[in-house]
Amino acid sequence: MNMKNIILLILSSIVTLLSAQTTQQLKVYDDCYLYKGTSGTGDEIRGLEPFLYTYHSTAGSQYRRETFLRFDISTLSTYLNSVKLRVYADALPEAHTFNLYPLSKTTWVEDDLTFNNKATKAGADITTVFTTAAGPVTTSAQYYEFDVTSIVKDSINKGAQFIGFRLRDASVVKTAGGAAAIANWHSKENPSGNFPMLQYVEEDISLLKLQSINVDGNLLTGFNSSKYKYFVSLPWDATIIPTVTASAADGGSTVSITPATSLSGIESLRTSKVIVSNATGTLTYSVVFQLNPPPTNCDISAVNIGGKPVDKFSTAVTSYTISVPYSWDITSTVVAQTSDPNATYNVVMPTNLTDTDSEKTITITCTSANGQVTKQYSILVNVLPKLDIILAMGQSQMAGRAPYANEGTAPIPNVYLLTPGLYMEPATNPLNRYANITKDATLDALSPAYSFVKKLQPLINRPIGIMVNAQGGSSIVSWYQPGKPNYDNSLLRIKEAMKYGDVKGIMWHQGSADNSAAVADNFVTYKSEFNAMVTNFRKDLGIPNLFFVCGELSDGRPEFDAFNLNVIQAVQSYIPNSDYIMATGTILLSDGIHWDEPSVLMMGERYADKFKTDVYDATSNVELKEGSSPTINVANGNLRVDNIKIKTSLMVYDIVGKLAKQIELNVNETTYFSISKGIYLLTFKDGYNTKVMKVIVQ
Repeated sequence: MNMKNIILLILSSIVTLLSAQTTQQLKVYDDCYLYKGTSGTGDEIRGLEPFLYTYHSTAGSQYRRETFLRFDISTLSTYLNSVKLRVYADALPEAHTFNLYPLSKTTWVEDDLTFNNKATKAGADITTVFTTAAGPVTTSAQYYEFDVTSIVKDSINKGAQFIGFRLRDASVVKTAGGAAAIANWHSKENPSGNFPMLQYVEEDISLLKLQSINVDGNLLTGFNSSKYKYFVSLPWDATIIPTVTASAADGGSTVSITPATSLSGIESLRTSKVIVSNATGTLTYSVVFQLNPPPTNCDISAVNIGGKPVDKFSTAVTSYTISVPYSWDITSTVVAQTSDPNATYNVVMPTNLTDTDSEKTITITCTSANGQVTKQYSILVNVLPKLDIILAMGQSQMAGRAPYANEGTAPIPNVYLLTPGLYMEPATNPLNRYANITKDATLDALSPAYSFVKKLQPLINRPIGIMVNAQGGSSIVSWYQPGKPNYDNSLLRIKEAMKYGDVKGIMWHQGSADNSAAVADNFVTYKSEFNAMVTNFRKDLGIPNLFFVCGELSDGRPEFDAFNLNVIQAVQSYIPNSDYIMATGTILLSDGIHWDEPSVLMMGERYADKFKTDVYDATSNVELKEGSSPTINVANGNLRVDNIKIKTSLMVYDIVGKLAKQIELNVNETTYFSISKGIYLLTFKDGYNTKVMKVIVQ
């Protein structure tokens, strides 16, 4: 053979060899840099930033910046001719030398690795440099390469799925001005697209690849002929090793399988190996079986009692107290929802609702699916006495916008608030926080319902249930009849509140949202819809004469004067058994719309005075006995009261329901006091009986 033919043969062999090789890229799986510095905590997560940094410091490890990289090498075969780690950096005005180290642990992820936990997550630093790369002075960005062929092939041969690297500056590098010269590397999140990668040259092994892998007759999930390692999760209590079968892509190749020998122990025992062979060599695929952790979860995520969810239930909290109606059925169905659908639970109901806490407690015991772990939840059931139910509705003035810093959040004695779960709980500020129509509960603050119940409850000496449902900016259009959102949603809560007692009345404050339209048609439409709303509530609640009291819009805003006169002050002329309170003396917050704290408290007390007079005093069915009533004389602005036979309490209310005077009258005592012109209601009580008189002072 002449020299020319020899040369041609050599060139042909080289071309054939090169054509049998392919150069490919493997994108980094996780990348981040770690840095604490002077002001950091060391717990910062830096895995989603567009840049990775390196900088060496001799002042302490907290001042160093190190980059961590992790690659999934399960798609790489052992037929690798070369593997290079390529990392893209911005221009380096100063000369650098970069050291690359392998990581001893590769189970970390980029959104969990921090300066403080790196030794635990990524392992102790390996101090032996694996390879280096020089970073010469350059004015342009470029990739820097590290030859990692041997360590990648070694990791593949050991059956590793991941490989990790730590990149750092070999020494301190400063700028010409003496500042830290920090190298800026592009992360996989960088919009440049120049992500860290493994660039590898692999021989053509297409004839050695598999067409499929089946586990117990089913195609292996996620199978790809270019992926050589798989993990298959099995039920925690599995005992039978799955059968692995496979078929080669090329008919000239043979397939042999070495099955796993165990489902527990080290990885090699749990691995079924699929070996493809032909005249060119062999290629191994691995299927690793791993048992899922035993199902020890015994958390309960929700509890329903009688169809109602327990409020604020959390898996982490195991002790609760609920307040139920006086008529609550001890046989109510309790249904729990377990976090693990395969866990089970057992319910033990209360044995007695009037004795010790242990006898009044619902106990729920949850058992994990493997039967080895239990967790117990307890729900103390407090049965409330029959409550007087008060309904507080309207728009933002009823919801409250004034801060309650001076009033605090302490429970109001003997007053209960309807919750989202439709239970009652001790009432605390803000009272509108559970409304099912509120636009933004974070705005709700001090409601007039607060001072209302604080004043009314001691006067009537009865437990109160308050249902507050107000929506800022709401129009009467959303309230006045069934089918309207605020009407329907409020009615739903009212009917649940009624399970706790008798509804005594509605306190209402609304109208500013409708003022302009109401003025335009001389209040005809508003009054019609206002009356319809009250009529509809009375009908749907089955209380045809339910007391209703509304309040004037803000004092000091002339645009509301006509509304107050024609709608509020005239309410008794078109809504039977109704009344109103005046807004005289109220002051607005700096927003110019809502009452300040003293005004809210004053309005609530005015509502309370009206309820006391019109609901509780007016409905007394026992009066002072004939002949024992005091006698009243009015002359020249003075009121004379002659008490004869029994010690009596006297309370004088003005026309808006505000308490003007309260005194104790002894037997055979005559009392004089001055009083302004107006109409007054005088209420006399001897401790058991009540009498109301109306007087006019001219």
